[in-house]
Amino acid sequence: MRVRDQDSEAIDPSHPFQGLVICCTSIPPDHRTEISNKVTELGGIHKYDLTPDATHLIVGDYNTPKYRHVARERPDVRPMSPAWIEAVSSRWRSDDEDMHLPDLERQYTLRPLDRTGDDSSHLVICLTGFGGDQRDEIARSITANGARYTGDLTRRCTHLIVHKPEGNKFKAARSWDVATVTLEWLTQSIARGMILDESRFDPLLPVEEQGRDAWINKD
Repeated sequence: MRVRDQDSEAIDPSHPFQGLVICCTSIPPDHRTEISNKVTELGGIHKYDLTPDATHLIVGDYNTPKYRHVARERPDVRPMSPAWIEAVSSRWRSDDEDMHLPDLERQYTLRPLDRTGDDSSHLVICLTGFGGDQRDEIARSITANGARYTGDLTRRCTHLIVHKPEGNKFKAARSWDVATVTLEWLTQSIARGMILDESRFDPLLPVEEQGRDAWINKD
């Protein structure tokens, strides 16, 4: 997910999105039409399908086939907040010659655990079976990467990170359809930069199968 360098790639300020192919996922139709019009106005291409030449995915929510596919197989596609389009469009309309496009791209790139670009919606992650310094370190990692940590398991939680598949929290999470995952899910999602498929980190899977084929690391 390389950010374009404004100097080396000589971005045309009259068409700042030239060369970009932008797709949306889980964006309401009216908003998607607005995004499409602005992308075209800025010199880019908007496509409804996630094509091989796509460069950016505008994310309304993470639990969609397009997001999941990018997370697993398309490290070349950058997941973005919808607000990125408006930010660039606003500067472009104000005739700001120095739009700092690479900085804007970095600013509006989703963090690894951002479920959307909307600050009102977050993953809410609880832990079970971890204690002391390890629990505190995991909690810091969760919040630093865009999610919220809670010590109490409620139906509002989206994920329960499990040390061992046992205990009251684990049983409650399974009955409430809260995603139960191993710590490896958190580690690999942060390494990938996107939320990975939880089913590949089911605590009931054998250790050797945890995270298998969760994402294609091309490094």
